[in-house]
Amino acid sequence: MVSSDSNSGTTAVTKNRDITAIKKSGDDGAQWRIWSVIDELKTNGLSSNSKTRTDDIHGNFQADALTNQVVQILQHWGELWAGQSDWQSLLNKKSLLHEIEESIVALQLFDEWSEQRYQNGNNTPVTLVDVCCGKGILSMLASYLFRGKASTHVSSIIMLDKQKDINWNH
Repeated sequence: MVSSDSNSGTTAVTKNRDITAIKKSGDDGAQWRIWSVIDELKTNGLSSNSKTRTDDIHGNFQADALTNQVVQILQHWGELWAGQSDWQSLLNKKSLLHEIEESIVALQLFDEWSEQRYQNGNNTPVTLVDVCCGKGILSMLASYLFRGKASTHVSSIIMLDKQKDINWNH
């Protein structure tokens, strides 16, 4: 959205987000943790890389490529939802970096496994089950990462958590 102030001659460009939701929360989301998580992943990659380096089936390190894809997804989420009160409990949570990094490691292993299945001629649909899903960060990332990817062939994602009072507004 572009807005102009004819009195001062300035033009302001704002991200295309639901301005009503932002006004209700009193926060434009610019200081939300999602932005520092994106910066951290862009600058340093996974904090666990030096400790638990995971190579693919050919011995090539692949987490950096997946991390870059996740950064793009997070940027998309931030542009869409940062500042909206319904998304604050997810995109501004204290443990967001930790949860994103855990998700990247698990999704990398899943991607390698599904790629191996595909190369062996197995393209049967897979149901991804996210046990102890919490807010569903892994499930949300998986839905973006594997959408339309033939080798993964995720037909559904099931989220399971024993906590009954999770805020699902996001």
